[in-house]
Amino acid sequence: AGAVLAADATPYCNAALLIYLNERAFTDAGGVVAATVQRAIDAKLPIALVHEQDAERGACVFARYFDQAPDVLQQPPYTLFDRMAVPL
Repeated sequence: AGAVLAADATPYCNAALLIYLNERAFTDAGGVVAATVQRAIDAKLPIALVHEQDAERGACVFARYFDQAPDVLQQPPYTLFDRMAVPL
C-alpha cells in the first residue's frame, strides 16, 4: 500500500482510494493501511469505504472500526468515518 501512494506522490487526477472494511481492517503490521489513508486524505483524494457484509469474508459490526482505526483518522482534519460506507 505504501508504494501505491508514497509520501511524496502526486496522484493522478482520476485517482481514488477504495478502503475495504472487514474484521482485519487497520490491523496490518506497521500501520501501512492507516498511513496510506492519511496520505490519501492529505492529497485530497476521494475516499470510498466499502463495508463487508458476508461473515465468511470477515464481516463485523461497523463500530469495530472505531476501535481498530487510529485516533488520528477519526478526528479532524481526517474524520474518515464521516464518509458513508457502502455495504458489500
